[in-house]
Amino acid sequence: MKKLLFTTSTLPRFASDPEPRFVLDLAHALSDRYDVTILAPVDPNAQLLEQDGPVTIQRYRYAPFRFMERLAYPGAIMPRLRRHPWLWLTVPMLFFGLYFSLHRLLKQKFYLVHCHWLIPQGLVQALGFPGSNVPPFVATGYGGDLTIFHGALGRFLFRPIFERAAEITLVSESLRTVVGTRRTDASVIPMGVDVKKFHPRLAVPGYFSRWCGEQPVLLFVGRLAEKKGLKVLLQAMAEPVVRLTGAHLVIVGDGPLKQELEDYRSMLNLCKKVHFVPSVVHAELASMYASADMLCVPSIVAADGDTEGMPAVMLEASASGTPCVATSVGGITEFIIDGLNGLVVAPGDVASLAGAIARLLNSSTLRERLGRAAAQSVVAYDWSQIANRFDTLYKSVLRSHDAVT
Repeated sequence: MKKLLFTTSTLPRFASDPEPRFVLDLAHALSDRYDVTILAPVDPNAQLLEQDGPVTIQRYRYAPFRFMERLAYPGAIMPRLRRHPWLWLTVPMLFFGLYFSLHRLLKQKFYLVHCHWLIPQGLVQALGFPGSNVPPFVATGYGGDLTIFHGALGRFLFRPIFERAAEITLVSESLRTVVGTRRTDASVIPMGVDVKKFHPRLAVPGYFSRWCGEQPVLLFVGRLAEKKGLKVLLQAMAEPVVRLTGAHLVIVGDGPLKQELEDYRSMLNLCKKVHFVPSVVHAELASMYASADMLCVPSIVAADGDTEGMPAVMLEASASGTPCVATSVGGITEFIIDGLNGLVVAPGDVASLAGAIARLLNSSTLRERLGRAAAQSVVAYDWSQIANRFDTLYKSVLRSHDAVT
């Protein structure tokens, strides 16, 4: 099989790690067609080399001491830099570590490199490597990597990537406006979901009773970061129209805003209605989604411009037959059609969010109808379908590359 290299800064560090696993899932979905290696930054809790089934994972060192190699995990890089300013010292180390690791690794005969995230992976790949057998590369933008960098800095960073990548892919159509005229041929290929792992049959009666008793359950899953809109959701929980339903909110995840959100919960007198749960292993999420009455995705555009691409949690809940109440941010409305397979409200609109939550909670018929429709819609996002689309793209890149060389 042809050798395919993924580069990423988002990857589970160990089997029970709650870090997003979409890059690893895509690698597995392609492993019957390619010999896939993933190159990712190391972490003090991760092995330098391991085999995950057919997928090889290599992690590169980038700092003189292992305790310093904490830039990439847990969570996204930019929020970690804001929370721990000393990590800026390791940013150039990360770039150099990735470059030199790639320089060594590309001596093997990889047919193509797929850079997940434009910064830093796409940028480092675009710098170029000596030798005549350097493979072409594809770069994927997920949202934050495109929206955080603005103006002259953004143009400076993205120019070499857009000029030298064989293909650019985006996870949502909404990101085309960010790319603008700089790469009009960008393809939209979202990340996917395993519809066999997430299914309504995985519901567990009384799953949330330890927190919520027998009351209706709203579920949020994700990083506790500004763009997730959790303050808006907490305000909606305090609205009389939601209080009357008796609903509880279970927030699963961790992040830089956790203490601030817990304090805000207390200020709104919601301590008995809102429950913070640490991040859980990915397999456990399947039962959580299927057992909840709805998933809330109250995303907003953060002050620094960071926003959603195509939230994986939305696809996972939909595969579980659980309806979503979400906001019209990023690529969300490319999947959720208001009133058809979920409910959509304007970002930051507390009254509308509360009204949509109450509407769904007060009608089991509506919940069941939207949940069934969501499960049907998400079949197009199964990893087998997404892998086929990337396989077609890779083959097109390789044909063009062979024709030129």
